[in-house]
Amino acid sequence: MSTNVLVITGMHRSGTSLVAHYLSQCGLNIGDNLFNPHISSPDQSCAGHHEDLDFINWHKQVFKRCRIDDDALLISGSELPLTINTAERAAALKLLAHRADWPQWGWKDPRTTLFLAFWHELIAEAKYLFPFRQPLAVVDSIVRRGNEKPIVRKPIIGLRVWTIYNQQILNFAKQHPDSSLLCDIDDLITSSDHLLARLEAMGMDLTPARLEDIFSKKAFHNEPSDKVKKMAVKHPQAVAEAEALYQELQALCKAAA
Repeated sequence: MSTNVLVITGMHRSGTSLVAHYLSQCGLNIGDNLFNPHISSPDQSCAGHHEDLDFINWHKQVFKRCRIDDDALLISGSELPLTINTAERAAALKLLAHRADWPQWGWKDPRTTLFLAFWHELIAEAKYLFPFRQPLAVVDSIVRRGNEKPIVRKPIIGLRVWTIYNQQILNFAKQHPDSSLLCDIDDLITSSDHLLARLEAMGMDLTPARLEDIFSKKAFHNEPSDKVKKMAVKHPQAVAEAEALYQELQALCKAAA
């Protein structure tokens, strides 16, 4: 198997699609069976999701067996770590075998965040790129999109999911610092060349591309709406815990730069 494998994952609405799209423009093969590769809407910072359907479907099948409502992003954290049965493990190995001859490749799927230990066991040489984003901005993006109705009704659910996902990232990055690269999405927007340099230092072979050609600033909101601001006032402890986690991610990111 290729030693140049890059897994792109992080909390939903944290810029993972933008990163995957950008790196695909730089020469990273992110799959030959992508989910909605060209669809675009006013709430998207780039066109398409750039997610490999093979990995999406594998993750969703495990969620279904574990009775996790993936469509609504409803996970409490008590389900972790997720167990993988014999059939699921065999299916995962088959996905990797299909890509064994690809010289450099990767995949993007936010759900991967909840399976990091499993994939690391199967692909010990893989590198992991973790885009992350300020918690209230992520919750606001989920509310604006409107697909996850429980979070639209109660934004605090989205904040709790943000915390679960990003705690998984932090734990993994601390355990595997040589395999992990953290990226505040705001930093990528201002300095994409820096990200490429760090990836090249990890062994990736990439060609610089213009982020401006695929990125829409109009769709990238960092100022939360009144609804999310009210949630923050109502749940100050949860917001403080999420903000502390965000700052820890930022510190770890800067320490590795």
